[in-house]
Amino acid sequence: MSARPDTTATLAAGIDDVLVDFAQLVGATDAVTVVGHRTRDTVGGALHPGTRELAAPSGVVDHDPAEMTVRVRAGTPVADLAALLAHAGQRCAL
Repeated sequence: MSARPDTTATLAAGIDDVLVDFAQLVGATDAVTVVGHRTRDTVGGALHPGTRELAAPSGVVDHDPAEMTVRVRAGTPVADLAALLAHAGQRCAL
């Protein structure tokens, strides 16, 4: 695995540090699959033997109620997003 990029440079470039860490986990050589809450495990068929399973990063990155915008990481449960938005009287149709 290559060395981790300079964190200061990546943040200045607008790259989420959590995603930089996740990219390091993924790597470039092994077969990987990203798993969530396993609500659609049967889609796509069986994994190849030796495939590593990684959880997608989760959490709120940014929420601006006045602009009605929200950014969350891919592994964030929809229920968590709904609860966050409800506090601002908002919701998200996915």
